[in-house]
Amino acid sequence: MIGEVFRGLRTLRGSKGRPAVRPITLETLRSDHLDQLHAINHEVILRYGAPLVAVPICRRATEPGDLSHFLLELGVDPFRRWNMLYYASDRASARELDTHVYDPAMEGLHDGSMADVIRKVRLSWMTYLEEEPDATPEQCERYRDMLRAFLVQCGVRFETMMFRGKRNLWQEIMAQHEARGAA
Repeated sequence: MIGEVFRGLRTLRGSKGRPAVRPITLETLRSDHLDQLHAINHEVILRYGAPLVAVPICRRATEPGDLSHFLLELGVDPFRRWNMLYYASDRASARELDTHVYDPAMEGLHDGSMADVIRKVRLSWMTYLEEEPDATPEQCERYRDMLRAFLVQCGVRFETMMFRGKRNLWQEIMAQHEARGAA
């Protein structure tokens, strides 16, 4: 999961087979997320009859603004699993998937808490840059890796808390999809 969370740059083939780097923007990442969710939901529908609903833990991180700008600067995709909770779209598939059914009341439930975490990560990054002006690019990247891993751990904690006691069979499909994407 961690490798998939931070996949940022997408290399596409340009003219004459040369790699072309697609600029990473919030809209590019949103589009990629929707494409991946569509592919995952294809499998979920085949197995369980209804699609999953993706709900950001921190919606503000997926919208233009200071939080998403910082995450992009840090190299973190706000549409990956660290910031998404997945719910069944109806009761029958929720039973089959052993997960919760989507309820609109879940939207924004943890927005403030995760936004606070992201702000603290940003403060930590800014403090590091200020206190370590002579840090090498490698040292900066290691610190960024640590901050990214921390965000993933926070997302895992939210997911664990929200789905305690559930098997969440959709995770198997998600893991298979992520493994295929990493290959």
